[in-house]
Amino acid sequence: MKKVRTVLLSVVLLVASVCFVSAAETENRIFAEVIKPEDAAQISIPIQIEHNTGFMGFSIIVTYDADVFTPVGVTKGQMLNGLMNDSIETSTDNSFKVVYSGSENVTNDGVLFTLEMRADDAAAQAYTVRLSYSQPDTFNESWKDIVFNCEDVTVDFTQAQPTEPVEPPTEPDKHKLSETIESWYQGQPSAVRIALFVFVRPIILFLRLIGQ
Repeated sequence: MKKVRTVLLSVVLLVASVCFVSAAETENRIFAEVIKPEDAAQISIPIQIEHNTGFMGFSIIVTYDADVFTPVGVTKGQMLNGLMNDSIETSTDNSFKVVYSGSENVTNDGVLFTLEMRADDAAAQAYTVRLSYSQPDTFNESWKDIVFNCEDVTVDFTQAQPTEPVEPPTEPDKHKLSETIESWYQGQPSAVRIALFVFVRPIILFLRLIGQ
């Protein structure tokens, strides 16, 4: 009986730990929807938070392909009332930080900030902009570290191949048709031409008239 209780307790603890990990992974989700730019010179990427447990400050790191993207700036989301700064101008590699600090917890979901970027005109596939965060600089109003579950952002430049326009069927050239019939008629023996005259000549004259 004791062995059965031990096994049952182990199963309960295992299920509880799985549920706890699953819940933790969905908290403070930092993400952006797939971006499909229409203009490589103007790309806006809204970075959002979902299942927010409350934060007072954060430091999110944006890493990108420097051969494709050029960061332009960062616009603070309306849900934030504190101070925000970025390290775009001082960055010496293909990453920069977006740092926020407020005076109280922000607990609602929404857009944290919007990345403004430019892309190379030759960009023609899907690229990844990586999001991560600095743990010591991400905290709540109790000054306790919190976890941000950051997801990579996909910027997709692939476009559906444009379908070639279907040209409407061209109407037959009535003038050329009359010339063809005329040529065929003149090539017939005289007896045949006399026999066909009553039928062919009116057709030729009609095609010439409507083909003008």
